[in-house]
Amino acid sequence: MDKTEYVLTSLAKTRNKKWELYVVSRIYHLLDDPDIEFVCQQLIRTENSWYLVDLFFPQLGIFLEIDERHHLSHQEADALRSKEIFYGTGLSEKRIDVCDNARHDRHINEVDKQVDSFVDVIRREKVKKMESGKFKAWDYESRFSPDPHIKRGQICLGNGAVFRTHKDALRCFGFSGSDHRKAVWGVGGSKEERASTCVWFPKLYRNDGWDNSIDETQTNIYEKRIEDPKGYIRDNPRKWKRRIVFAHERDSFGKTLYKFKGVFERDDDSNSDDRVVYQRVGECVHLPTAGVREIGATEQNPQDESDRLDDGLSGVLQTPQAEKAIKEGHIDFPGSGVFNDWNTLPFGQPCGCKEKLLACITDVKSSADVIAKALLHVGSSCREITTLLVFAVYINRDTWNGIWRLFYPSFQELENSISIEIEIVFGQEVSTQICTICGVRPVSTHREWTDTWSMKTIREPACRKCASTPRNIMT
Repeated sequence: MDKTEYVLTSLAKTRNKKWELYVVSRIYHLLDDPDIEFVCQQLIRTENSWYLVDLFFPQLGIFLEIDERHHLSHQEADALRSKEIFYGTGLSEKRIDVCDNARHDRHINEVDKQVDSFVDVIRREKVKKMESGKFKAWDYESRFSPDPHIKRGQICLGNGAVFRTHKDALRCFGFSGSDHRKAVWGVGGSKEERASTCVWFPKLYRNDGWDNSIDETQTNIYEKRIEDPKGYIRDNPRKWKRRIVFAHERDSFGKTLYKFKGVFERDDDSNSDDRVVYQRVGECVHLPTAGVREIGATEQNPQDESDRLDDGLSGVLQTPQAEKAIKEGHIDFPGSGVFNDWNTLPFGQPCGCKEKLLACITDVKSSADVIAKALLHVGSSCREITTLLVFAVYINRDTWNGIWRLFYPSFQELENSISIEIEIVFGQEVSTQICTICGVRPVSTHREWTDTWSMKTIREPACRKCASTPRNIMT
């Protein structure tokens, strides 16, 4: 379904209510704005119930109720409902009365004035959103595409992530097959990770031998097999403890979609003999297709950003294995003081520390010097410098002879990880420049990307095509 079909089908949904058809059609044509999304007969959830509203503008947080004759006998209930929806969802309600108190239709000119006034409200709200930078134009064609999420590098509840097929959702996690129909798909680069974390497509209602559900707060999922539920708990291994959930739903036209519900973990303390409980532990998932490792972080959380860096090259050097190797003298290389001072480096501070940081690598040769020149050439923030500084110090022959052999079986894997981390920090365009200067292939050249990446466990090479021809990037 394209945008044209969506608009025509939406307007056709109101054809059995003459006033609703007239009002909605007039609003749509008066607005004449393809950037404003509208939904007819939108189902809205509050803490205690579900409500169907006549017209909804999701970008603006406004819904419209068209009060026809049947509303006059439910004014008290409508007033209560309005209050509940507003406080339950933060939405703003507007109403258009098409009947007077005697239950007679108003003159069409009176209704037109109300409609015109409502259209003015919508236009003003759009301007406010645009001025505050919070308005995003309606792009129906890309709404169900994984590409915007992959480009953003994460999926969050606030992003409205929804997909038409399993395949589209799984593309965000590196899936490259032609189709996928199973309810789960393991995520991760190692066999152990794929057994502990998965993308899950549950039907959160009774169906086909299952009685799964989600609670009112959307924070707990209950998995239950109808036939012999205790046997299911007993006989199945505790697999996929962490689940990235895309629930099976249907849109207002009855078409299947898969909506992101968050990251859930099995809550063993709450499980019973006949059901498994999963508790939401994250509203965001960072995507391995963007080179990012974490699952379950919170959007735009500074601590998550710091943790992300600690999971990179620096994180490896702070592991017990690395500390032991350094203390026992298994590695001896210039610039090792950077590791000792890592926790005191200034993150996110003004760039007065730039020269101080670069001075740490004055004695380091090979690719370290080249990366330093690249940094000076493109410029960057302190956080970016700090991250690449770690590369500069440790990407050299002495380091490879020591610490890296604990984590990487080949130069190819090391090269893949470097290029991924650089792209995480700088983005694709700048990272390609840096990788070119440094002699490291950028991520964009790895056409058959199949694995997520971790600095903490040994992996098979991330790129099958490149793995057969490793080259020594240190020379």
